[in-house]
Amino acid sequence: MIIIKTKRGVSIAIVVLVLMTLVIIGAILYIFITHSDKIGTEIGDARVLNDFYLRENEINFYVYNIMENAALKTGKQGKLEVSNFVKNFKEELNNYKDDKGVYIFDFLSVIENQVSEKNVVIKDRKVSMNLGIKFSKDFGKLSVSYLYNKEFVVDMK
Repeated sequence: MIIIKTKRGVSIAIVVLVLMTLVIIGAILYIFITHSDKIGTEIGDARVLNDFYLRENEINFYVYNIMENAALKTGKQGKLEVSNFVKNFKEELNNYKDDKGVYIFDFLSVIENQVSEKNVVIKDRKVSMNLGIKFSKDFGKLSVSYLYNKEFVVDMK
C-alpha cells in the first residue's frame, strides 16, 4: 500500500477517515432529529396488556348492554329515529349513576359526552355508534395511555 503524505506530514487516508466519520455522525444526528417524533415503544408487559384488555371487555359489555336496551325501547316505541334512540340511550345510561349522580364507572361519563345525533346512524334496523375512550394506567415509573376507538353496532328489535 502506498501512503501519500501531504506537506504537513498527515496521510490522506487519515484525512479521508476523519471526514467520512464526521459525515456518518452528521447523517445519524440528522436522522435522529428529524425522526424523533416517530419513535415508538412496543409494550409487551402482561400487566399492562391484561389491564387494558379487561378494560376493553368492561366497556364493550356495558355499552352493548345500554345500546341493546335503548334499541329495544326505541323499537317498541315504533319511532326508529336517531333522536329517539339518543334520548333512550341517555336514559339507560342514567341507570348507572349512584345516589350522588356520579357514574359507577368513570368511562360512562366520557360516553355520555360523545352520544349525540351526529354520532349515531340507524340503517337497515341496525344502530351504530362510534365511541372513543381514553384511559391510562401508572405502573411505577411507567405511565401508559390507550385510546380505545370502536364502532358499536346492535340490531333494532
